[in-house]
Amino acid sequence: MFNLVINGDDVEGGKGKPDAAPFQMALQIMNLRPSEALVVENSPLGIEAATRAGIPYIVVMNNTPLEISSDFGGVENNKIFKDTKSAVSLLKDWCCK
Repeated sequence: MFNLVINGDDVEGGKGKPDAAPFQMALQIMNLRPSEALVVENSPLGIEAATRAGIPYIVVMNNTPLEISSDFGGVENNKIFKDTKSAVSLLKDWCCK
């Protein structure tokens, strides 16, 4: 379902989250600027990596055992979604603007 999948093993030195290298590699391969991408994450390390790469992000909790208040304390509430379904409207707006 994805045209491109990158993880820390694909980056020199095996750098994974919270390092921004995998996100930066994806941007380079896809010839995108950070402002043209959106990271959909469910972990604080992923949010840190997206922030370091300068890419906007949202948090989709889905089945994560993490807690919004304690694990995502610095994230704005309008960027946190209970599940993928609740993020559909934002994603459609973002994709189709």
